[in-house]
Amino acid sequence: MPYTKGEGKTVLSLFVDGLDVKFVHLSLKNKRIALHDVKTVNLVKRLEERSMASESGVTEGLDLVDAIETGEGKDEFAEGSGGQTNSEVIIGLLAEYPTAAYHLVYSVSEPSVYYQQFEDNFGLDGAKLKRKLIDELSATRSVRPTMDSLSYIPAAEGQVLAMIREDGLGLLDLVESVKDFLGKRMPKVPFLETSDTALMNLVRNNYEIGEAEISIIVYIGSEFSRLIFMKGDSFFHFAPVISEGRLTPNIENTIYSRILLEQDSAGILRIDRIFLAGESHKIDLKQFLSPQFAEAPIEYLSAPTLDTADFEDSNEAIVSEYAIPIASAMRALEPKNKRYYDIDLLPTSFREGQKIFKLAWHGYLLLVSIFVVTFFFTSQYAEQNEEVRRSKLELQKKQEQLAENQRLQAILDSLNGQNAQFESALAVYDSLIPNYNRWSKVFTHLTNSVESVNSVWIKDMVAKADSSVELTGYSMYRQRIPRIASMFEEATLQSVDVENIRGKDVYKFILVIKKVDQDK
Repeated sequence: MPYTKGEGKTVLSLFVDGLDVKFVHLSLKNKRIALHDVKTVNLVKRLEERSMASESGVTEGLDLVDAIETGEGKDEFAEGSGGQTNSEVIIGLLAEYPTAAYHLVYSVSEPSVYYQQFEDNFGLDGAKLKRKLIDELSATRSVRPTMDSLSYIPAAEGQVLAMIREDGLGLLDLVESVKDFLGKRMPKVPFLETSDTALMNLVRNNYEIGEAEISIIVYIGSEFSRLIFMKGDSFFHFAPVISEGRLTPNIENTIYSRILLEQDSAGILRIDRIFLAGESHKIDLKQFLSPQFAEAPIEYLSAPTLDTADFEDSNEAIVSEYAIPIASAMRALEPKNKRYYDIDLLPTSFREGQKIFKLAWHGYLLLVSIFVVTFFFTSQYAEQNEEVRRSKLELQKKQEQLAENQRLQAILDSLNGQNAQFESALAVYDSLIPNYNRWSKVFTHLTNSVESVNSVWIKDMVAKADSSVELTGYSMYRQRIPRIASMFEEATLQSVDVENIRGKDVYKFILVIKKVDQDK
């Protein structure tokens, strides 16, 4: 089934067994893993493996794309019927899937990898243990393994199983060579693991096995077979690879004999469980082994958590045959599942080449710093922009007030100028006519003073020859007349008479004012 948009996280997984390529298509959505497609296709010829010395990058050399288009390079890829090549086989397998929509994983097997078992972990772990294992292997091997070509897992009874990749990158090179036909880019490859650890992962994730129980995973391939012994959920022992597969006559007897041999050589007293995988169901291996191991349950590997509703065959029939690519795909879909062995033999150069941004720790630190600084200055810009806006509004108001003040100042200046002219004219007038404003002062003083006395009115005022002023007035109360006289700096009360005005007695007084106030 081809890729369907919205199916969730998608993984395509491959496993090469001689000329057979086993392919599976899985997806994860809403915590449900579904199997959408399985198929087996045949290569035209065996994959050409790269050597350890060329692992610094994808092998440069023959351009397989040009080989497809021009027909050149026939020595590199033997033609099958119709001139088909390995490149065309891979294109036909992957072309219907958009490379940006899926991850691609695959597993390698011996002789592309070899294993070495150690009695303990030397009291180390992590990168330190890795370096120690490399040192130990270098003492017995002609080629020193690199950090990215070695991985390890804890084994039963405190041992450590190291796995070292020597080849196994031919399929990676082949996919890289045809990427122009797959969407102009290489699909993301999260890891590279071994077929044996993939089989153990499938058992560890789907079965509960007692710590002391001994179980065997029997894998029958097209060109090889494998026996993996486990103690509990940990690796215990490998039997040497059997260079015979499903089509080999009497492969059933070979498997049975090898189990007995390994049981004797490894000192295994009993076998508690047998799991069958690969092409086992095609030769009905379960029926053959059941009488031989009557006390050990024998079953085809299955994955109860895997949804195989799209297929008519049973879960165990499908899963057991495609156990290796299915196990790798399930691990890729559940990277945080601790029950899977975390194995990755992918070259560092290839892993780094998949990254869009290749940064060291200081690069990431600089990236974070740029983000923080950008965020800081952006927020500061917003604050400063708001402050500038407020300042502009305030400046506009100030400018309007300044314009109004300048207008008022011009008016004041004009009035002050006129006042100065009047004062100058008065000064000139006063020099010509002394004491010209005498009456103004008299009336002003009289008005301000009489207001506080009340019941008094002034009849007339007469200027005399000696510059004094004779003031005649009336008061309803006699005692208020002296108060009027006291209002002036120098005044003399000349007379007070009683008169009847409109039937009421009032007091008429005559007051001679010689000096109004201290100024005059």
